[in-house]
Amino acid sequence: MNYYKTFFLIGVLCVMAYSCADAGKKAAEMPATGESEIKATDSFPIATPAESDTVRIDVRDGKGSLKVKKRAQQHVYLVFDSQDFKKMEATLSSGDSGANIRFARIIMPDGKTDGPFGATISRELTANGRYVLDVHENEMAGEPWGGDFEIIVSLDK
Repeated sequence: MNYYKTFFLIGVLCVMAYSCADAGKKAAEMPATGESEIKATDSFPIATPAESDTVRIDVRDGKGSLKVKKRAQQHVYLVFDSQDFKKMEATLSSGDSGANIRFARIIMPDGKTDGPFGATISRELTANGRYVLDVHENEMAGEPWGGDFEIIVSLDK
């Protein structure tokens, strides 16, 4: 009877040790701040989303582009301000021909959403303010995907 208690105690301790080690690995993968980490590679910045999975796109004169590193099954939220523009077009592209990536939805300044879309989106911007593009895999049409992708945003009056 005493052997059962010993084996049970050893099993519980092993599970606890494994759980603690796994949590430490996950915490090490994330940047320490809530802001996106941007690294320059090949003279083009690559954004690595922080814990919030949010990346701001700098749109100037109606144009903006950014490369982003995405983990498999991660939602990446790309944020931009409409700046009095009335129409938006955006495109996702990756050097990986098997990239399963799309605009899952758009979140408008008033909180309303629309989607899903494909790798391109064309939309009237009905209000000024902050728009969010949710980028994620198409769970109905492929496997989870992670890697680098580029987003190009064009705004027009």
